[in-house]
Amino acid sequence: MPPAAPVGPFSCPSCFAPASAAPTPQICGACGLAFVLRAGSRVDPTIQPPAYNPHLPSIKMRSAGLVVMQSSIVAPEGVLQGSLDPITGRIPMDQSGVPFGDIVSVAIWRKLDVVRLVLLTLILLPIALGLLALSVAVPAALIAAVPIGLLTGVSYYHVIAVRRNYARVTGSARVVQLQFDTPMRRRRAFHRELMRRAGLPESVIP
Repeated sequence: MPPAAPVGPFSCPSCFAPASAAPTPQICGACGLAFVLRAGSRVDPTIQPPAYNPHLPSIKMRSAGLVVMQSSIVAPEGVLQGSLDPITGRIPMDQSGVPFGDIVSVAIWRKLDVVRLVLLTLILLPIALGLLALSVAVPAALIAAVPIGLLTGVSYYHVIAVRRNYARVTGSARVVQLQFDTPMRRRRAFHRELMRRAGLPESVIP
């Protein structure tokens, strides 16, 4: 018999209201969050993760924490989350994780980064519009206006369309929360390999 799952493996990842595993996205009746919740191999014997392959690449993502950068990794043996050193932001200082064979549940969801959206609107957008207006009178200002405008557009796309992407992976002994939207080019590969290595079909990111 598998060990008892920790409290809340089948719950809304935002408000922790009880939820059931399902192959399609669901909306929490308590807080309105859209998320996908899947049972893992620890509690569902029909789910079989692929055999361990040490030659699989690790997919690494970084995100800003309260004080230092945080890392989220899909490794050959499981998922890892931890803090990075404050100097380079690349060297792990501590890590915890869940092996793929010990997963009780996986929750996937997205969240709007309101703070970043406000900062973009108050700081970067006025700069871009100001440079664009200046370039009408001084065409040389386009040298700065074009890259700043592109940066503003990409930043708004990331904040509004991509949003912050999260995965809550619950094991029999611990829970890790992974953020996997930066760098944006690895987002889908991270999600795809997380689900595949856990023995689960790839789902949409609601």
